[in-house]
Amino acid sequence: MKTILLLWLLATGMAVCRASLAGDPSTKPTASLDDPSSAAPATGPALEQEGPPKPPDDWKIMRSPQLTIAVPLDWQQVNTKGMGNAVLLLIGDGRGIPALDENSRPIHARFLLENLPKEKAAPKDAIIAMTRNIRTDPRFRVLTPPKIEEFTLADGTAAAYGELECSDDPNIAKLIQIVQAVDSKGLTWRAQTQISASADSKAARGDGYLGRWLRAHLRTMVFNGDKFSEDPLKPAYKDYAVEFKKIFGE
Repeated sequence: MKTILLLWLLATGMAVCRASLAGDPSTKPTASLDDPSSAAPATGPALEQEGPPKPPDDWKIMRSPQLTIAVPLDWQQVNTKGMGNAVLLLIGDGRGIPALDENSRPIHARFLLENLPKEKAAPKDAIIAMTRNIRTDPRFRVLTPPKIEEFTLADGTAAAYGELECSDDPNIAKLIQIVQAVDSKGLTWRAQTQISASADSKAARGDGYLGRWLRAHLRTMVFNGDKFSEDPLKPAYKDYAVEFKKIFGE
């Protein structure tokens, strides 16, 4: 069953309530993001306890008065206190994704949603500047040229998508994916995912199975919730299940 998370952005942080898509009246609040008990473990459930991993077949829809976006179903919500403009942080390690890549190295995955009140640049220009800062930072090595394109959200809002493969460790590759747009009040929002895996792993490639899957989530972001569409997710999840079976077998 798909799950809707209803978000209220409060002065003290973000409180999260949970309800079923069918409108279950027994809505039960979860921990506030300001609650330290909401911190995520380093990884998901142990494979020894849960058995072989299974590909995800559903997702969550995050709704607020400001925006709506789909995210992976079982990713762990984490306290964002002290993280500046962060509104929501999810950790996906071992949760609907393989715990290890094809080289038996850990895969780490993050989803971050930010509002950026001081950002005045157009979405594409802002992503260009961000990737330029990484390319010119001596701590990073860019593995492939950045991919940046303008597109339109499902509610008609102009947006930009950016993708960069880089590394700050010779043994690790990172994939950064961003969707950025400006709402009707002039506030910039950035949804970002990051995957890290071993240096030559397909898991941290923009054209890899995880990159394609997470890109579909990012591109569901809308400011008008009535225009939200799950259509991009359905083929992405089907494709992901096929790739998952290639890794773990039937």
